[in-house]
Amino acid sequence: MLRGRRLSQPPDPIAEAARRRGPVLVRGEIVPIPTRGTPPVPATLPYGLEALLPAKETVLAWFELEEEFRPLARAEREQVQRGRDFVVADASGRALVRISAPGAGGRLDDGVELTLHAPPSHAELAPTATLPRRKVWWRALCAGDRVIVAGRPTLAPDEGGLGGSYREAPQILTFSSGIEICDEAAFDHLAAWARLPWYRKLSVFVRNK
Repeated sequence: MLRGRRLSQPPDPIAEAARRRGPVLVRGEIVPIPTRGTPPVPATLPYGLEALLPAKETVLAWFELEEEFRPLARAEREQVQRGRDFVVADASGRALVRISAPGAGGRLDDGVELTLHAPPSHAELAPTATLPRRKVWWRALCAGDRVIVAGRPTLAPDEGGLGGSYREAPQILTFSSGIEICDEAAFDHLAAWARLPWYRKLSVFVRNK
C-alpha cells in the first residue's frame, strides 16, 4: 500500500480520512494512551533490552540481535518486536492505531507491517551463563515522534473518551489489521521513488540487475 501511486500525494488530514472509503494515509505525532490489559513496551522485552530504550514513553521497539563470532559455532540472529496501541494526532484530529492483540505480551499483530529507515542505534549485551556476548541494533518509536500510517480504518467506539460530544456517542478513526507504519525517513524515501517517471525507475532496475 505504501508503495502505490498514492504516495505521489501528501497524506490525508485525519479528519478527512475519516470520511473516505478504502485505503488512506495519515501522518501525525504519536500520543501514548493507557491500554487495558496491555503492559508498557519495556515490561514485555527479554534479555534486559528495556535498558536501551530512551526515557520517552516507547510505543514500538524493534531489535536485531546477533551473537559474537565463536570458532566452530554458528552465530545466531534473532529479531524482537514489541509494541502497544497508540494514538496518532494532527491538527485536524486523532486516530487510534491498534498494533498488539490483547494478551499477546506486546507482540505485534500479524497484520502490522513496519518500514523504519531511521539509522539504528547500536549496543552490546554482556554474556550470561547461557548466552554469549551479542550485538544489538535497535529502533524505537516514542511519544512525540511523527509517523505515517496506511490502511483501511473504521470508526469504532472511543473507549478512551478522545472524541465525541454530549450529543453523540464518541467514536474514533481506528486502524487495526492490515496496516503499515513507517517513520518519516522511510516515507520520504518511498514517496521520492513513487514520484520518479517510469523510465527513471526502469534505468535503476537495469543498473542494479
